[in-house]
Amino acid sequence: MFLRRFLTSIVLFGAISLALTAPAEAYQVLPPGYDAYLSAKKTEIASLLPAQADGFIFWADTHFKADGESTSTEIISTVLNGLPRPKAIWGGDAITAYTNDVEQCWKAQKESFARLDKSISLLPVRGNHDLTARESKDIKAGYSLSPKATFKAFSAVTAKGVVRNPKDKTGLYYYYDEPDARIRYIVADVFDRFEGTDVFWGVKEGVNEQQLKWLTEEAMDKAPKGWKLVFAMHSAIGFEVETHKCYIPLVNAIETLPQRRPDLQVLLVLGGHRHHDMQTVRSGVWYVQIACDAPYADGTRSPFSPAGVQRKKDTPDEHAMDYVSISQDGQTVSMVRIGYGANRTYHLTPIELSIGESLEMQGDGLRWVAYDAAGSKYKNRKWQLYCDVAGITPGGRLFGLSEGESVVVSIDSDGNQNYYYVKVK
Repeated sequence: MFLRRFLTSIVLFGAISLALTAPAEAYQVLPPGYDAYLSAKKTEIASLLPAQADGFIFWADTHFKADGESTSTEIISTVLNGLPRPKAIWGGDAITAYTNDVEQCWKAQKESFARLDKSISLLPVRGNHDLTARESKDIKAGYSLSPKATFKAFSAVTAKGVVRNPKDKTGLYYYYDEPDARIRYIVADVFDRFEGTDVFWGVKEGVNEQQLKWLTEEAMDKAPKGWKLVFAMHSAIGFEVETHKCYIPLVNAIETLPQRRPDLQVLLVLGGHRHHDMQTVRSGVWYVQIACDAPYADGTRSPFSPAGVQRKKDTPDEHAMDYVSISQDGQTVSMVRIGYGANRTYHLTPIELSIGESLEMQGDGLRWVAYDAAGSKYKNRKWQLYCDVAGITPGGRLFGLSEGESVVVSIDSDGNQNYYYVKVK
C-alpha cells in the first residue's frame, strides 16, 4: 500500500510539474516576451508544491480606464494552469482614480475577469475606487455606484461556495473554505460606507457594526478546529491603526483570535491600496501590502524596491502580482512575485530574545535590515524605518535592544527577501 501511494505521488507530482512548465497555448494574447519569463516562474512555483498546503494568486489595484486593456487575467490563467484548487484573490480598485465613467471602467474589469480560466475560483475585494471616482485632480465632483449596483457587479464574478452574511443583502464580505487544505479565506470590506456627498476618494474607511459582528462571530470564531486563516481586504489595516482609529475594532478582532480560539492560526492579512510592497507584524499577525498591478511608479516607495526598474507595457515588469504558497506546517508563507518586485518569504514562528541578548541569524542574505514593527512611519510618500527594538549587523548578528516587536529582513543578490518576526522581552 505504501509503495503504491509513493509511486502515485511521484506520478502526480510529475504530471503537475509538466503542466506547470509546459507552454500555455490557450493564451495567445500575451506578448512574446512573457513565455520564457512565465515558464521560469512556474518552475519556481513547482518547487514549492511538495511542501504546500494551498496556494493562490493575489493582485490588486488594476485601475482600469474606461477604454483600458490588461493582460493580468491571461497571466493568472497561465500561471495557475495545472495547479490543484486554482484560486485568485483580487484586492480591489478596478476604477481609475480620475474618471467620469465609473460604469465603463468596471465593465472593462468585468470583461477581464471573464477571460480567467473557468477552473479558477475568483475571490474579489471591494476597493475605495470601486464605488466612486473624481472627474479630475482639480474637480472634486464625481460619480458613484450604489451599494446595490456594486454588490451585483462583484457577486457576478465571485466564486461559487462563498458564505455571506444572510442578513446583509448587499454586504461585500464573506469567507471561502478549502477543506482539503484546512484553510479559510476571509474577505473583509474596509470601505463599506459612503462619505456622504464627498467623493474625494470614494467611501468612508472602516467596517460597520453589522459586518464586524458577523466577521468575528461567524467567519472567525466558528472556523473549524485546527484550521489556518488568511484575510484579504483592500488595505492591509495593520499599517493604518495609528492614524485611522476606525480600523481598531477589526484589528483587535483578528489579533485576539488566537486567544479566543487557540487551535486556530492566523497566517497573514493581505491588502493593496498604498501601491507598493511593505510588511509589518502586530501581535504575531503579518500585514502585507503589495504593489499595484497598474504600471504606476508608486512601487518605488517600498524601502526594498528594485533599483532602476522601469515598468513598461507589454513587458513582464508591467504587472505586479504574487503566487502565495502556504506551507503544510504553517511555518512559512512564500510569495513568488510575477512582474515588478521581488520574491518574499514570511517566517511565522517568532524569534524570541531578551534585551541585551544576541544571536546569529541563519541565511544567505547579502544585506540584513531590522526595523520596528510598530514604530516605522510612512510620511511624505517615504518610509522612515526605526530600529529601537532590535538591531542587526551587516553579517546577520541580531541584538535585542528594547521590549517590543521587530521585523528582520534578509535580502539576497537577486533582491529576494526573507522576513522574520522578532519578539524582544
